[in-house]
Amino acid sequence: MDKLNIGLMDPNVFVIDVGGQYNFKMLNFDHHFKKHCKYWHNEKSLQMSSCGLVWTFLKKKGFLKKFNKSQLRSLEQRLIKRIDAHDTGTGKYGIWKPSIIFSGYNRSVNNDQQFKKALSVACDVLDNYIQFVISESRVESSFNKVSFKLIDKNILFVPERIDGLMKYVSKKTSAKVVIRPRLTEDNKELWVCESVFREKSEILLAPLELCGIDGELLKSITDIPGLTFCHSGGHLAICSDKESAILMAKLMVRSKSYSRIK
Repeated sequence: MDKLNIGLMDPNVFVIDVGGQYNFKMLNFDHHFKKHCKYWHNEKSLQMSSCGLVWTFLKKKGFLKKFNKSQLRSLEQRLIKRIDAHDTGTGKYGIWKPSIIFSGYNRSVNNDQQFKKALSVACDVLDNYIQFVISESRVESSFNKVSFKLIDKNILFVPERIDGLMKYVSKKTSAKVVIRPRLTEDNKELWVCESVFREKSEILLAPLELCGIDGELLKSITDIPGLTFCHSGGHLAICSDKESAILMAKLMVRSKSYSRIK
């Protein structure tokens, strides 16, 4: 009897994506046959691949209790459902772009060495998705506790340091520029004036004549005493105090210098 059949009959061995069987209790998770088709309860057009079947098992058995409901939804939307859609050709998500990384491990001769390489990368990808979702959840929690201030509808002033802030701001606010504190390596507090990036949207930038300039020349051009640096791309400026950062942000708004992400 080969390894596959032995695995199918062993309730302590996961058999995933092969074997022609879907049996929750026996840990068999093949989705390739019509009689085994399962669909997401909240997206009726999206068929589960073996990925979704295993995810459902882990959730029902309590292995995912470390995640809150928001984190679980985010992991499902960002990863699990996208893999299901890619594998089954159903739903609204289309191609899962990272799949090209894993398809590269298919060679003229496939062996355990290639599989183990792909598995190692898959573990890293999964871990990175998990860390991103947890970080995103922490940012949301921190952001909701901070007394941020919206200045003239375009400028968001955030008085505390929050890691991963910018991605959250781009989704949850209409701000075009964010002012936020940042610590240097020697624990000196600076104030960052940063453009908010949104996909296929106009990005508000610093005036072109300031880009890539620092020091006294920058101060003399702008009359902003605490302005110390402006990135060559125009999306980032650094100031020694929050008052100067606010002046710089207002200058960016007045200049109406935009760049469009394609």
